Amino acid sequence: MRKVLFAVMMFASASVFATELGLTVGRDQKFGKDYTAISAGTDAVGLKLGASLQTVRDRYVSYGGSVGKSIEMGSFSVTPSVGMSLVNPTVGKNGFVATAGIQSAYALTKQAAVVVDLTRRFDVKDAAAFRGNLIGAGLKVSF
Repeated sequence: MRKVLFAVMMFASASVFATELGLTVGRDQKFGKDYTAISAGTDAVGLKLGASLQTVRDRYVSYGGSVGKSIEMGSFSVTPSVGMSLVNPTVGKNGFVATAGIQSAYALTKQAAVVVDLTRRFDVKDAAAFRGNLIGAGLKVSF
């Protein structure tokens, strides 16, 4: 329970300093179930720092953080990233997973972009059941 509380506090504090917010829907390839994720991010020292909250109905909730480097090409950007997540399943014990992924974004306006995200999870501690791919698409708003 303390881990979950810590993760929620981490996400809330990251949201305060956010310069972009995102909403993504996608598919967890491991379980064959859809997920919904909200994210908050900011730029610091030339890197993208992010926090996310992801849920798969009747399966798990995941709280994560990541760091990446955005490569801008006009209206298009690509951001490879690495991170760590706490996975809290509805049944069983929670555990940590390492993540590696890439996010592509196409700017619709100066403040809004469509994003496509591909993430791979690797088990770190007590989370071998959550190793696998996540594929999603969504909208990101910057301010």
